[in-house]
Amino acid sequence: MGVLFDRNKTAMLVMDYQTTIVGMLPDGGTALLKCAATALGAARSAGLKIIYVVKDACADLDPTVHACLMEKVFPRQSEILDVDTFVSDMNS
Repeated sequence: MGVLFDRNKTAMLVMDYQTTIVGMLPDGGTALLKCAATALGAARSAGLKIIYVVKDACADLDPTVHACLMEKVFPRQSEILDVDTFVSDMNS
């Protein structure tokens, strides 16, 4: 897969990872944290310095809220990717 975005104009935003928020997840956030760590590792390795929302590395307790954010709100402001696509692009 070719590069999806200009790395010189891209940053990764990680938010809402406070202990209280992550702790509300059914598995205590284990799966989410692993996914986010993978994306962050790829971003750091690529030397990233425009906001990308990684849809499967977001914690929303209500699936309807998650779908609304991923399908209606965030696409107006950013590119929506999943972690595999993000990591693959960082490694290309």
